[in-house]
Amino acid sequence: MFKPCVWPVCFESRLPRALETKLCVRRTYRTDVDKIPPEESDAEPSSVSSHSSLALFTRLDQVTLAMMALIVPALLATLSPYANLRSAGTVRTAASSGKATVLTSKLPHDHRSAQDEAHVHLKGYNATELYSGFFEIDAATGSNSFFIYSTPVSGRTDAPVLLWLNGGPGASSLLGFFDELGPFGISEKLEIEPRAVGWALDAHLIAIDNPLGVGYSHTSVLERMATNQTTVGDDLYEALHQFFQLFPNLRANALYVTGESYAGKYVPACAYTIHERNQLVPADERINLAGIAIGDGAFDPPTQFTGFGPLLFNLGLADTRAAKVYDQYDARLTAALAAGDLLGAFRSFDEMLNGDYWGTDRTYYHNTTGMGSNYFNFALEPGAASLTKRAYPEWLALPEVAAALHVGDTPYSVFNQTVEDRLMADWMVGVVPWLQVLLDKYDVLIYSGQYDVILGPPGTERAVDKLVWSGAADFGAAPTVQVIDEQRADLLGYARQAKSASNTTFSYVMLRGCGHMVPTDQPERAYTMLQRFLVPMAVLPPPVPSPPPAPASDGNDLSGGAWAIIGAAVTIVIAGAIAAPMYLARRKSVAIGQINAESLLPARE
Repeated sequence: MFKPCVWPVCFESRLPRALETKLCVRRTYRTDVDKIPPEESDAEPSSVSSHSSLALFTRLDQVTLAMMALIVPALLATLSPYANLRSAGTVRTAASSGKATVLTSKLPHDHRSAQDEAHVHLKGYNATELYSGFFEIDAATGSNSFFIYSTPVSGRTDAPVLLWLNGGPGASSLLGFFDELGPFGISEKLEIEPRAVGWALDAHLIAIDNPLGVGYSHTSVLERMATNQTTVGDDLYEALHQFFQLFPNLRANALYVTGESYAGKYVPACAYTIHERNQLVPADERINLAGIAIGDGAFDPPTQFTGFGPLLFNLGLADTRAAKVYDQYDARLTAALAAGDLLGAFRSFDEMLNGDYWGTDRTYYHNTTGMGSNYFNFALEPGAASLTKRAYPEWLALPEVAAALHVGDTPYSVFNQTVEDRLMADWMVGVVPWLQVLLDKYDVLIYSGQYDVILGPPGTERAVDKLVWSGAADFGAAPTVQVIDEQRADLLGYARQAKSASNTTFSYVMLRGCGHMVPTDQPERAYTMLQRFLVPMAVLPPPVPSPPPAPASDGNDLSGGAWAIIGAAVTIVIAGAIAAPMYLARRKSVAIGQINAESLLPARE
């Protein structure tokens, strides 16, 4: 779908020593999978792999570095201020779409004018009102976060507000908005297709490209990109603060922060920051946080990124020998974490399964299963679920769409490798302390797709059982119950619940028949789960009954097509029998009329 993109990408000396360099280099990315291997580890167990890892950069001599130090800044000065922060699946509009709309200067005093500027008009779409644009996060570094917001399909003004975040790290939240759960999707013909079941049916839905550098969100300074979840939480809070200035009528509505995958960190980071800031700001500036939802999310990586040997063995994707090698990877990861080597722990995980830098076609998982990059849904074919093999980025590149969304000539990337590079040392750091605070203050839903491998039920259940909060004992003793959608006679999955000391509810749900991206694989089940366990939304309407099937033929009866032909023939015969006497009578009357008329003519000579 996309052509290879070449962007300058900078790494600076504040990164861990294993990645330290002051060199700014050009890298050519494949738009399907963008991989730069990490630097080789100093001590790798030979029992796991004879290849510890690949070198991140080729060492250059001092003369070359000096020359580059003179040349590169001059080259970068001629580039777009955020060209150096782009990566996979980057698209640009075919023609300039004007200046991007940054709304911050009009907030809060002129929010109605700002709403007018942010209003989105898309030809052929009127199911909901849409708004989009940028919030300024840091003026000094040219940092702006992009958002898109849809009113509820139901039109309910007091409906809850849902913030949606995708993970990666480096994946755009527009992936979720357009491909998973927004009010409409984009077809392969680049046409808008209303979504029958989405999370905007009875909720105000906002998606924010997060962190800076993802999607349309951008910054002019590499150092301003996030390297930890504290920065992520701060930037999301600032964007939400301006969102509720833009729409003050929504401030009293309940807010639920939701997301999937690596957003299993973003969601608690955002919610915890709201929780802390609400205690510092006046009452009329507080955000009405009510709860959070984490789907197949990495909130406790040290726990969740181990145990793949038993999992894959029980799925039939590993034999006993392979399972033992996965156990060796676990031991290597655990030892690295114990030594404080976050990058070493990540490299072990990346080489074993993840493949973001090692390469998904070289991981131990791929070498033994042949599944490539598909660790999202083991029921699908190898290599499924690529982020860049989607239609909506091409649609975004249409000049009329870029103009409607107020992005100007800002480039869009469905996935930005630089964002992940900056967060590499964050991969193995969890957000458990923040999540445990939230469990005692707000409603929390954590859910897993049954077919997910990388962040599936086993690792997540181990992680939730380790959480320390006031309802932990009750949760541990709670029975797992079947979750049934009576309207559809559908077994959604299985759930456990418990209350906190402050009467908030924690629910863990395992949803059947879906992988990593639950709302995509099972939209009805995902919506019903969210409505039943967390968000006060309307119940889905009952399914439209299918017409009864035609009676099966016993082999002796004529087929339906034959009966149709016979019926048509009989109809013609009957119609002919009725019409023939009328036709003959008419012919007779016409003949008599001709005779009478001829009798009035003068006689011929």
